[in-house]
Amino acid sequence: MRGIGTFHSSYAYTCAALFPALNSCRVGTSTTVEIPRAPQWIVFTIEIDTTQFPVYSATLVDASGKLIWRSDRTRPMSSDAIGVSIPSSLLEPGEFTLNLVRPDPRGSSDVRLAVFPLHVEYRLHAP
Repeated sequence: MRGIGTFHSSYAYTCAALFPALNSCRVGTSTTVEIPRAPQWIVFTIEIDTTQFPVYSATLVDASGKLIWRSDRTRPMSSDAIGVSIPSSLLEPGEFTLNLVRPDPRGSSDVRLAVFPLHVEYRLHAP
């Protein structure tokens, strides 16, 4: 499953929409996210069926597989979307992967629901 699109905002956050179902066959494609050098929230909207579980987890890992960020309290915004907000101070130009997971109720490993490769770069100038 892959994400597509690049979006900008002049407010205190940057938005990127991720669509796992629409782009699942584009192997090797990553979403380019342009972040400002000043700290902001980066808000990812993930369009996915959220009617099965009340809470999800999201993780962000760098290219080496190191866990950069995790939230275990990610709640759906609607029946078909989840919002994930990550401080831009955790990101720098490079490759990352945003994972949407469901914690295993038996306490073993998480069940990965969607994977989004991200290419992060600094925004050159204001939009």
